[in-house]
Amino acid sequence: MDELSAPCGIVPAAGAGLRLRPFNYPKELLPVAYAPMDDGLRPVLAIELALQHLVDGGCSGAVIAVGAQKLELVRLLRSGEALGLPLAYVHQENPSGLTDEVLCCTRWAVDRPCVLVMPHTWFTPGDVVQQLMAVLGDGADLALAVFPTERTAQLGPVEYDTDGTVLAVYDKPEGPAPGNTWGVAAWRPTFTRFIEAWADDQRRATPIGHAFHAAIEAGLDVRAVPFPEGCYQDLGTPRSLADLVLR
Repeated sequence: MDELSAPCGIVPAAGAGLRLRPFNYPKELLPVAYAPMDDGLRPVLAIELALQHLVDGGCSGAVIAVGAQKLELVRLLRSGEALGLPLAYVHQENPSGLTDEVLCCTRWAVDRPCVLVMPHTWFTPGDVVQQLMAVLGDGADLALAVFPTERTAQLGPVEYDTDGTVLAVYDKPEGPAPGNTWGVAAWRPTFTRFIEAWADDQRRATPIGHAFHAAIEAGLDVRAVPFPEGCYQDLGTPRSLADLVLR
């Protein structure tokens, strides 16, 4: 098993978040849980849960991509000291897609492993990042946490072999697909170098799942880490948010 340096968290939060219209407050700031305080309960924001996974997974810091309409995140999270996770921010004037956001963050990772978490999601179990890092330590270039879902048409299903080798990564497929989705990703600098070379101006605007699939075709070691008893919900849609509130 290779000795890996502490990973850098990658948190893409620059998108406009239009799927919850007419609600135009940043979906990353939705209160999705509550924590005890001396005088009662404190709302826990969606992005705080995502960042806590990075803390628990041993990340030494995180880079958050923000757009003009998401500067409230900077005001609330600040340096990350309260969370125990040093934070840096990359401002994107015109976000063009998830791949572009990831690339804007990875240039600050400086040859370190990276962990990608979506700041408007809720997932279990609590050791997802630790398990992904273990797979990287075993030699994988890219590891994908795979969760069961019935909404493959809105997410990113993953086809993989019995040994975890990923055969294909899809993005919002219209036809039949595996009943799962990737939700968290971790990778070595080998994948960072790959995506930097692969993502021309047009590809930067594509879903990150396209880059994952391209890495497979390029011969990188891409592995799935399935969580059959886990849960993954994208809180950026009314239906998924309702599922979490009503569970």
